[in-house]
Amino acid sequence: MFNDFSQPSIEDILQEIYNVSSPIAIDTETTGLNWISDRAFGFSFATANTSYFLRNSLYPIEALREVLKAIFDSKRPLVFHNLKFDAHMIKKTYGIEVPFIRSHDTFTISYLHNNEERHGLKALACKYLSPDADKYEKFLHDYMKEYNISSYASAPDHLLGIYGKKDAEYTYQLYTLLYPQLLMNDKKWYEIERQILKITYQMEEHGILIDIPYVKGLIKKIEIELKRIESEVQSNVGFPIDILSDDQIAKVLYEKEKIPILRRTTPSPTFPN
Repeated sequence: MFNDFSQPSIEDILQEIYNVSSPIAIDTETTGLNWISDRAFGFSFATANTSYFLRNSLYPIEALREVLKAIFDSKRPLVFHNLKFDAHMIKKTYGIEVPFIRSHDTFTISYLHNNEERHGLKALACKYLSPDADKYEKFLHDYMKEYNISSYASAPDHLLGIYGKKDAEYTYQLYTLLYPQLLMNDKKWYEIERQILKITYQMEEHGILIDIPYVKGLIKKIEIELKRIESEVQSNVGFPIDILSDDQIAKVLYEKEKIPILRRTTPSPTFPN
């Protein structure tokens, strides 16, 4: 399963990028999930024709920066799964900004497509691409457990190579499958979500200014108003109630007021006598 990993030259990789006409999917492999303290130890990318995994330990950082710059300058649509996270990792590790204006996020696309399903890359790949799409991840986890390896960053090149390439391939395939459907149904909302992703990324990168005295005063006003509303609700209901409790509010609405239940989205709560 993991015996077809190769280490192509940077020149061959750049030539592939220069010739590509399809979208390019990108995925980072990282030392952890905290974008502030962790870093990428490599990245993969996939096109319609091929995929690559480039590990920091196998190539000079300057060469990898050149590859990313070529990808971002290619004017092709860029695809990530959890765009904001990968953008942070690429900026922190390679010093390059992801061009959000041409970037798409299959995590967001999946959420708009069906917000009730799981949106992890492997879960989506198993559902939409192949039932055993997670076999590479399972194999890698079993290997790491057998040899007491705690981090992906310490896994052998030939294992990480195929695993990383598959992540990029799945991201590309999910985009080509789900994005056309989204354009027909939720294009407006997706464009709003894309703008929000860029704004929240910038907020996380640069921080935001907060007027602390104003916020403290606002909190005090809200607490006073909340107590007033709670007192008014309890007066109307006729018994003490926590207005922040979904179960207690449901008891008032559906048991006391007899409001009809049109449909259930969660199991019915069990109310105390």
